[in-house]
Amino acid sequence: MIGRSKQKAVRSLKKEAVDAPFSIRVRVTPKSKREFVTTGKGGAFEVSVKEPAKDNRANVRVCQLIAEHLGVPRKNVIITKGSESRSKMILVYKR
Repeated sequence: MIGRSKQKAVRSLKKEAVDAPFSIRVRVTPKSKREFVTTGKGGAFEVSVKEPAKDNRANVRVCQLIAEHLGVPRKNVIITKGSESRSKMILVYKR
């Protein structure tokens, strides 16, 4: 049997592991006829958005769709690489 202090430590570690941020690769198709999020080659997400790639509109919509798909708030989804490219790295915080 594990002592109470060790149980709390184990729970804390599990919570940190669940809440740890993670990165995902995304391939974006702007100006699409319909919007969707799927898993593509190599585990990367493929996202199609109706918004054009002007004035950052497509990037904002991609973040909104990824947030909805993963069930996290929009503010927890951040583009870290590729803001002007179709291939992007996105950092997601679970909390």
